[in-house]
Amino acid sequence: MRRLSYGVAGVGLLLLLWLPALRAQAVSGTILGTVQDSSGASVPGASVTIVNSETGLTRAVTTDSAGEYNAPSLPPGMYNVSGEIKGFKRVSLSGVRLNVDQKARVDLKLEIGDVTESVRVEAAVPLVQSDSSELGATVNETQVKELPLNRRDFVQLTRLIPGVSRGVPGSNNDGASNEGWRMSSTFVANGMRTRDNNFLLDGVDNNELNLNTVIIFPNVDAIEEFKVQTSTYSAEFGRANGGVVNIQIKSGTNQLHGSGFEFLRNDKFDANDLFNNKFGRAKPAFRHEPVWRDAGQPLRHDTSSSWTTRVGACAMP
Repeated sequence: MRRLSYGVAGVGLLLLLWLPALRAQAVSGTILGTVQDSSGASVPGASVTIVNSETGLTRAVTTDSAGEYNAPSLPPGMYNVSGEIKGFKRVSLSGVRLNVDQKARVDLKLEIGDVTESVRVEAAVPLVQSDSSELGATVNETQVKELPLNRRDFVQLTRLIPGVSRGVPGSNNDGASNEGWRMSSTFVANGMRTRDNNFLLDGVDNNELNLNTVIIFPNVDAIEEFKVQTSTYSAEFGRANGGVVNIQIKSGTNQLHGSGFEFLRNDKFDANDLFNNKFGRAKPAFRHEPVWRDAGQPLRHDTSSSWTTRVGACAMP
């Protein structure tokens, strides 16, 4: 019995050790590529340094015998990638955008010269994703902030993705049930049922199991971006066979930042309805005017971890 208890404790400890890795697989991204010389030959043993330009996070890797490198478990953000080896100029590629759960390929080409010399290149967005078979796309921060969004429900933005449409209006997932008091979380990905979708928040399961709606609807001002995968995604997203929505919450940077909004709806902007006009009745009084302010700042400066504090206030007249 004692051996059995030790065995169970050991399995539990292993699961705890694996949890951070599982979380990182769902939220983080990977930068990979090859390092070659000007003739196209592979350069093994080259040093590749990857730096997050917003937080200072730094990752150093070395190319293998085929001249390839792989840097997994990187948080989404903007990166600078540089490569160097003795006998070649140092090459630096800036403006590499890494999205949620993305495999971004960054190939480096070295020129013969002194290592103290450097070549700087601006990154270009690839037109085809050749390192993953998944179908889907990422909704970025600008789209979340700037596009019209009734009730500030981020799920409505999933319809920007090819193959995604709204689910059945008035269904339980649409918030019509007496138990579905949350906002609508319904969408159809490539014809699959709305109950087959899977929602993740920073890599953590965010599904209410009764109606399979979203448990936590994050404030859209706190969303960095989210990725919608509609099919042929990897086995780590094996909970359901519909769409997978992977939300990344904003983290701290080295600058103080904040935002604010006022959402105004009242009877002054509403037209009277047909029946009120017919019977000479006035419009019903209505006022909905929430005001939100928030601010974020780094807790650490240029570290391997990105943290943030957010101070918010909401007023509801």
